[in-house]
Amino acid sequence: MSTLPSRVLSLSTMNRTLLVVVLVSIAALALGSFTTLNDLPPIPERVELSDGTMLFTADDLRAGKSVFLKYNLMSYGWLLGNGAYYGPDFTAEYLHMVAEHLEGENAGAIEAARRAMPVDGVLQLGS
Repeated sequence: MSTLPSRVLSLSTMNRTLLVVVLVSIAALALGSFTTLNDLPPIPERVELSDGTMLFTADDLRAGKSVFLKYNLMSYGWLLGNGAYYGPDFTAEYLHMVAEHLEGENAGAIEAARRAMPVDGVLQLGS
């Protein structure tokens, strides 16, 4: 004596169910894409310093984006956790470069700060 389910789904019922799932999935993807494209962050026309010196314009941003996309740089490496899983870690490269720069130019000041002793819980530098 075998135990069969009390209700067996027919092939046509399973096909209809699959079709509904596929259509709902496509609708959800389309809605997500539409929402993403409509909620893009604004691109400023100009970015200036407080003294009025212009750093870059919206055209500069668009040109940089086109270069970034043309050479698929998102897949090349990663910075601050964003980007490809494989490739160089530009965060570590940048921190290493900054450390070398600080070591080269301010080695004396860094060593003096390292050797300085706090007085009453206050570390006096440059005096």
